[in-house]
Amino acid sequence: GFDLGNSPAEYTADRIGGKTVILSTTNGTRALARAESAVSILVLALTNLSAVCDALLAQNRPVAVLCSGRNGDFSLEDTVCAGLLAEKLVAASNAGELNPGAEQAVELARAHKSNLLGMLRSTPHGQYLQSIGFGLDLEYCARLNASTLAPVLRDGSIVLPSTLAV
Repeated sequence: GFDLGNSPAEYTADRIGGKTVILSTTNGTRALARAESAVSILVLALTNLSAVCDALLAQNRPVAVLCSGRNGDFSLEDTVCAGLLAEKLVAASNAGELNPGAEQAVELARAHKSNLLGMLRSTPHGQYLQSIGFGLDLEYCARLNASTLAPVLRDGSIVLPSTLAV
């Protein structure tokens, strides 16, 4: 009963530009809801890694990264993305400590960052998407730093910083 699915290719400017989009995901929606008490919540993907890193550095606060996972379980793709962010934050700030989970995420990120598309294709969900004809979505999602946007969760909605009320 939805107008669009969860393929990023469906969310083109001519289809959603100037509109409010209601999106529900199996895991991401739950993760965002669990984090609602945080001072600030940014939405991270491989495609906006540097933008989120820069926004977090500008906030100059401790950072906690919550991976949405898959059905409540570990997700390689989320952990690699989190590890890339942690690595970038520590390198940019020349400070900060990583907890053991973040250190493991950084190690996984280092092992996969030279072939993000291959990593996405190798995961159970990546294999599933390919099997149902959505392999191009993986190519889209593997585009590291393709976006300069750092969306934030504000009052239950994901918005761009330029649309935030001051």
